[in-house]
Amino acid sequence: MKYSLKKLFITMTLLILLLGYLFYNGYIHLNNPTLEEFPIRGIDVSAYQGNIEWDKVKNDGFKFVYIKATEGKDFTDSTFVVNWENAKKVNMKRGAYHFFTFGSHGTEQAAHFINVVPNEEDCLPPVVDVEFGGNSSKIPSKELLQKELRDYIYRIENHYNRKPILYVTYEAYEAYIMGDFEEYTIWIRDVIKFPYIKDNRSWSIWQYNNRGRVNGISAFVDLNVFNGNQMEFNKLVNDT
Repeated sequence: MKYSLKKLFITMTLLILLLGYLFYNGYIHLNNPTLEEFPIRGIDVSAYQGNIEWDKVKNDGFKFVYIKATEGKDFTDSTFVVNWENAKKVNMKRGAYHFFTFGSHGTEQAAHFINVVPNEEDCLPPVVDVEFGGNSSKIPSKELLQKELRDYIYRIENHYNRKPILYVTYEAYEAYIMGDFEEYTIWIRDVIKFPYIKDNRSWSIWQYNNRGRVNGISAFVDLNVFNGNQMEFNKLVNDT
């Protein structure tokens, strides 16, 4: 009996270690939205993903990509231009995103994004990433952040003639967005479960995994789904 319990303990320990290894390395994940429910899939990338073989990404079934362009008032992602051009070559629908920092004015950040990202047709709306992770430790008040974010959005919307999408974590949404900015589409991050926003607000894009594996990319990749059918996706691309 003691031998059997010891053998069972060793077996269970090895199984747990194996599952941990597979989860950590992105081979299994908690969320697994089906193709039937979410047929339109995408990724978001930055310099972290390194050199990308876009033909392999496209052949892996991904239809859209959001590419990091800028951060704050003066940081430009080193791979934005090459990713922007190469994604177009394989006919992937693409959009650019900006990481909104707490340490500079919205007008400055908008000017930087506009200086970097071309105003082209047949692209996804620009995205502004609002979150605490990786941001300044000096957390602004709700009133101040909303003022700076509105200044940013106003300039982006006027330049591109598109309403930007707001990428948010639950924490950032509840602190700054909830009950306001209702005319803007939400891109929600939830890598644990199916997304649920506290005030039942709808969302258009769901980032369901931050350690995805994609052919043509050696690093982990954020995986996303669009909440709608092809006609609705086309409308998101073409709306002005």
